Amino acid sequence: EEDMFKVVEAVTPLLPEDKPRYLMGVGEIEQLKKCVSLGIDMFDCVLPMRIARHGTVLMSDGSQVRITKSEFQNDHSPIDPDSPSQFSRTHLKSYLSHLMRSNERLGETYAQMQNLGVTLIAMQELRKTIENDI
Repeated sequence: EEDMFKVVEAVTPLLPEDKPRYLMGVGEIEQLKKCVSLGIDMFDCVLPMRIARHGTVLMSDGSQVRITKSEFQNDHSPIDPDSPSQFSRTHLKSYLSHLMRSNERLGETYAQMQNLGVTLIAMQELRKTIENDI
C-alpha cells in the first residue's frame, strides 16, 4: 500500500492538470481519501461489491463487520443505525447474517447496497471538502 502511494505521489504531478486523473482498483475508503489528497480525481473499483458477496459489511462509522460470523446469528440490533440505506437502519444483523449464511442472494444485495451507500457518502464528503478548500 505504501508503495502504491509513493508511485501515485510521483506520477500525479506528471499528469495534465486540466484532465481527470484516474486510478483503477483502489476501493478502501482510507485509500481513496489518501489518493484524493495526492491529486487523483476518479476511481473504479469493485471492492464494495466483492467484499459484500463474501459477507463483509461496511459501517457508517468506518468499521467493517463480517456478518457471517456466529456472533451475529443472535444479534438483534440494526445492521447500521446511521446507514444511508433504510434497510440497514430497520433490519437486524441477525436477519442479514441468516440470509448470507443461507446463501440467499438477497443477503448479498442488501450488503452491497449498504457498502455502496457508505462508499458514496464518503466520496460526497470528500467532494464537499475539496469544494470548501477551493
